[in-house]
Amino acid sequence: MIRQLLEDRRVVLFEIGCLLLLYTSGVFVRLAPIREWGLYVTADDPVLHVRLTEYLYSNGHLPRDDQLAWYPWGQNWEKKLPNFRYYLTSGLYYIFQGLGMGLSIYDFCVLFPAFFAPLAVFPMFLLGRSLWDWKAGLVSAGVLVVSAGYLTRTIAGFYRHEHVGIPLLVLCMYLFVEALKAGDLRKNITYSALSGFVLVLLTGTWSGFRFLLDGYAVYVLLMMVLRRMDMRMLRTFIIVDGMALASTFFWPNLSTNFYLRTEFAIPVAIIATALIYQFLLRDRVDPRRLPVASIGISLILFLAMIGTVSRLPRGRYEMIVNPFREAPAGDVSQTVAEHADMRLTFTNGRLRWPALSSYGMFLFLVPIGLILPFIRTKAEDNANREILSMLVFLTFLLFLALDPYPALVCFVFVWLGLAGLWFMTPEDHRPNNSEVMVMVFAILAAYFFKNMIRLNILFSVFVAIQSGLFFTYVTRLIGSLEATGDRKPSTSSSRRRKSRRKSKPKEKGPTEKRFGAGPEIAIALIITLLLVWSISGSYKSAKGYPLGLREDWFDSLAWIEENSEEGDVIMSWWDYGYWIQTYAGRTTIADGATTNSSQIRELAKAFITTESAARDFCKEFDVRYVMIDVSDDFIGGKWTAMAVIAKQEVGDYMAVNEEGQTVILDKGERCPLFRMASRGTLNRDLDPVPGFEYRASFTGDRGGRVIVYEFVG
Repeated sequence: MIRQLLEDRRVVLFEIGCLLLLYTSGVFVRLAPIREWGLYVTADDPVLHVRLTEYLYSNGHLPRDDQLAWYPWGQNWEKKLPNFRYYLTSGLYYIFQGLGMGLSIYDFCVLFPAFFAPLAVFPMFLLGRSLWDWKAGLVSAGVLVVSAGYLTRTIAGFYRHEHVGIPLLVLCMYLFVEALKAGDLRKNITYSALSGFVLVLLTGTWSGFRFLLDGYAVYVLLMMVLRRMDMRMLRTFIIVDGMALASTFFWPNLSTNFYLRTEFAIPVAIIATALIYQFLLRDRVDPRRLPVASIGISLILFLAMIGTVSRLPRGRYEMIVNPFREAPAGDVSQTVAEHADMRLTFTNGRLRWPALSSYGMFLFLVPIGLILPFIRTKAEDNANREILSMLVFLTFLLFLALDPYPALVCFVFVWLGLAGLWFMTPEDHRPNNSEVMVMVFAILAAYFFKNMIRLNILFSVFVAIQSGLFFTYVTRLIGSLEATGDRKPSTSSSRRRKSRRKSKPKEKGPTEKRFGAGPEIAIALIITLLLVWSISGSYKSAKGYPLGLREDWFDSLAWIEENSEEGDVIMSWWDYGYWIQTYAGRTTIADGATTNSSQIRELAKAFITTESAARDFCKEFDVRYVMIDVSDDFIGGKWTAMAVIAKQEVGDYMAVNEEGQTVILDKGERCPLFRMASRGTLNRDLDPVPGFEYRASFTGDRGGRVIVYEFVG
């Protein structure tokens, strides 16, 4: 007994040591950009989030009427953005300040993602251990913490929502699985309540909470179709999703109209369907008709809500669920790089597949993880199962690689293939409920990731889980082969057989049983090498991720702050709105929140059409200074985004002549942006824009250049 306790303690210490090593590695990789660029946030949304955190720390709430944003309307950030992450950061900063930490709140926000995001290794380990075993948990935690898909949005300086959202999401899933496995009512309710509480926090942290809120509903509907839903699952689902749905009336950014959205209607419809299924249909309807009845009732309830109070997804949420959506002319979303999809492309003689570059060889373990639960046992139609498994594997990868229409066909074949495997597999060897949940979530995450590249961070969770599953099943397969080999009759001499009968076989100790033998260690070494390779690649990638602004922007913003007054309106393209608000403390017309698409379109027209449009716009919005980023707006090509949003033809502004040189056409020479940016940039200056007087120009060490004009009417 004492020896058993000591052996178990050694295993626990080994697990803790591995997790701490993974956490430390994750922090180390995420701190790489600071060594290269200094202690700054990245030059996009984190600039705003730092300003809002500083405001909350000083005032106790988020800005409710921010007059620096979206002149003349202002912005209520409390109702615009998820709130919890700001309160969490401010609370932790307050605690560390009390412990004597000397960092400013800006520096704390820069470092926060690098130290918080790797905490996901702990719930990921618990989830993998709960699903399969502790080895799967360690592999899953290792793959997640160093995968490029998770790293790119959680490095130091990338102070957004995901570095808090992903650990909460994984923790919620772990508690949900434990609730489904709980043997008695008390444990079931406890784990369900804890999972619901974590989902409530996730709801107030990241818009990705919709994945679990609706994902649990889809999973429960599937369980009804498979006739596997029981009272324990129903209770867990209602508690978890019920708490999250109730919290949407509490969080300021959701309280106004979330109950009118499709994401709210789906779980409500499935909860009602599950109650009808459990208490009215299960014992009264022919079991063969239950699947059709469940789907029919849920559709009727969902369509009833859509027809009365709910509305279909719009904007970027429509882009995520509908890959065939054609953005209207001038839609801002057309010009946002992180809204692109993940299809395989061939440009400049090179194949580009973002999915493969994000995850490497681990990507292929996702479709393998979908089919492993079906082929782990032998069956009479094993050959047919192998063929169907290969079909699922190939169609899943083709789904991620192809254009929307053929990708949808592949997506349907993935589901049909899994359905075929389900019916080919003996009932007592089919995937258990938790494995079905992981499969459903992995396919849904792949679907959303396919439609929007920024959701690679969500897909990273299931790449990690499926990697752990692969490791577990391969090691178990090797163990079963060894056991089969041990049962083969020996060909040794009769004297040796007699000797073996007399000797007792040596029993494996607890540590030996849990750690496995040679083949298992070899596979562990292979996984370790892949993780080390991933860490190396991730470190190089993180090190090259620029933090802060270019020197020319810092200098120009300092000039603006010194040569303007509070309340002065600065005109620039929307990409730079947060910079002007945070570093210069001046009012802008548009920013990265892209709240008002019509105002952005008018801004684009002012820059890209005619001088009269520019002057009229500046008069309407009381503009004092205009800031032009020559490097990005003109040379870098952001003017093409302005042209698209302003509903202009890009080819009317520039062309390439027979010598391969870029030539500015007549429309380009009349364009206010080109005329302002040409000063000291081209071989000749284009005609100045009447009403705009040159004030300053700043050149940075990264080759950037910013020009400032004053609008004088």
